[in-house]
Amino acid sequence: MSDAPANPIDAIACQWAARLDRGLAGEEEAALDAWLALDPRHRGALLRAQAGMALLDRCRALHDDDAPEQAPQDEAPMTMPDGAPPGAKPWRWPAWAWQAG
Repeated sequence: MSDAPANPIDAIACQWAARLDRGLAGEEEAALDAWLALDPRHRGALLRAQAGMALLDRCRALHDDDAPEQAPQDEAPMTMPDGAPPGAKPWRWPAWAWQAG
């Protein structure tokens, strides 16, 4: 399974959203305007990408507000998802994930 968006417009919109988040240079602004003018779907894809980034920022801020002064040192046990392919390496859940419930 690929992590890339199924729609190439969404992939490009995510790149533009990241660039907008850090601030655009003069030539980038012109390139963004040109990309937005190419297809009316581009503006919607960009708005969705920006909304996704805003949601991630909110989640990060909420987690940071609830975080203890020092993160717990104990980690959750390593687990393998059902149906994992042979030879797959186990992964760890972050300790805060076990405390969320």
